[in-house]
Amino acid sequence: MTISTFGGSVNKEPARPVKTAERTAAEFAGREKGRQIKWESMWLSNAEFDRYVCQAIDSLEESFRNYIEEVPVIVEDVPDETVCEEVGLKKSEVLLGLFRGVPLNRQSVETVGLHSPNQIFLYRQNILKCCRSAKQVAEQIRKTVVHELGHYLGFSEAELRKYRY
Repeated sequence: MTISTFGGSVNKEPARPVKTAERTAAEFAGREKGRQIKWESMWLSNAEFDRYVCQAIDSLEESFRNYIEEVPVIVEDVPDETVCEEVGLKKSEVLLGLFRGVPLNRQSVETVGLHSPNQIFLYRQNILKCCRSAKQVAEQIRKTVVHELGHYLGFSEAELRKYRY
């Protein structure tokens, strides 16, 4: 399992990311200012956040943990503007996580090396903004990891919603 933490955005190749868990500003009684949505967020150290990520991964069933070993989990503070535009994020939406790459059910010898590597991104500040307690942070991280792993396995947004992820 690989977990990388970045304080900000990193240079990424263009890809066709899949939109992930979103929350509207209305859900959090927030006000938007441009693309940045303002609301109170709880504070958690990077080390504590990373510990919750590890706990979320460790809590997965063994069959899912085997898959996540193939996909690095990268923690960034927020998605950059390019990512928001690529996924078609509305101003009232917040991106909590993102799978970039080729879903497992679409991989073939023809797709090897043509796309950026498979990666799961978690956006720390956005997750913290939608949670009011450490327990909620842990639950949201797990839900987001499962959601993005689902995209890696080939599940659509509709299928993940059906299973409440």
